Amino acid sequence: MSGEVMNVRIGVLPKSSLGRWSVGLAAAIILLFVLLLVLTLLGGLEIGRVPLVALILAVAFGTSGIGALVTGLISMIKSK
Repeated sequence: MSGEVMNVRIGVLPKSSLGRWSVGLAAAIILLFVLLLVLTLLGGLEIGRVPLVALILAVAFGTSGIGALVTGLISMIKSK
């Protein structure tokens, strides 16, 4: 192998639809966190005073996180 150049490409982005869903749901968690910051810091809202906002964001975080985990695991199991 001396003198030969190995051309190994390791893809970072997922190629399957489930993998893309997993990445999208993980990105949704980040966007929801930014939304939480905007609503609480810039909007002057306190989550303790607005329990509906807290409940909605908690459900959204949980759903996105669990969805990203499940779709990512299914995608990895199917690709192997």
